[in-house]
Amino acid sequence: MAQDPRAEAEVARTDEGEGPPAPNFRVFVLEDDAALVDVLEAWLHKQYGDTVTVHTAHSLAEAESVLEELLTLDFAIIDRKLPDGNGDELLDSLIDRFDPITVMITGTVPGPDLISLPIHDYFVKPIDEDQLLNGLSLLEKLEAANALQAYSDARKASLLEYHLDDPDANPLFRRFAARWEYDRLEVATYEDAAVVYELYIGQPGSDADPAEASVQLSVAGGLNTPVEDLLAEGALVAEGELVPSGGTDYAWVKHESDEPIDTSDGAIGIYRFSCPVPEEYVTDLESPPGDLALTDLMAVLEQEYN
Repeated sequence: MAQDPRAEAEVARTDEGEGPPAPNFRVFVLEDDAALVDVLEAWLHKQYGDTVTVHTAHSLAEAESVLEELLTLDFAIIDRKLPDGNGDELLDSLIDRFDPITVMITGTVPGPDLISLPIHDYFVKPIDEDQLLNGLSLLEKLEAANALQAYSDARKASLLEYHLDDPDANPLFRRFAARWEYDRLEVATYEDAAVVYELYIGQPGSDADPAEASVQLSVAGGLNTPVEDLLAEGALVAEGELVPSGGTDYAWVKHESDEPIDTSDGAIGIYRFSCPVPEEYVTDLESPPGDLALTDLMAVLEQEYN
């Protein structure tokens, strides 16, 4: 009987100096197009060299056989449509055994059903080298940072406003977050209410001008301290106001005094935090303030930032 591969792995870990060094990570590619598999594998080795081991399969049956021999797995790239079934069928067992960063490959524009899958991202064919490597790099960094732990349930739900209803039930939260870099918290006041929002800067492509990066806003909560008090403490600085200028348009007017911004005329006041830890002043919003819906407020602000 062959030696248990787990025992072999344990020997490799404990016998220092014997055998080749273990790879930094393992990637599994399931794709029925053999030429595409070869290309993906070549791109991975070109980027990561000997630090990556790539395991491949061309069908569900072959995938099960290959995965049976693995002890660890870091990335999985799964084609959705295969000759003997659907790549979706492999996801549950893959996650139960390895919990890898998982990317789905699809030949068509994905539909709403993709959101129900426990994946971190998806690539639409044809795939290019930058898309693959940039995507995996972002996902790897995000996974390492354990991004889900950095947000309260309310803030995760806010980030997923346009993507999912239940952030804890689906890791596609990471797919959104991987493309946006957290920048700062700010405060918008309107109709005697204050809303704290987060700014996320979109990641431009490798050849793009960083100045062209777009901005995504997300509601973080409300203030637990009146704006007037925070201004007096020096924790907030009044930046300016968005004054209605007809229809859905607003005009930006810089605020030139230390007094709170007057929003009685329908303007939206904008404040920035000038303290080291602005999170200490943020609390949950129990109900949407004022007549302007939060989604409408975020849309107005995003339009101004972009």
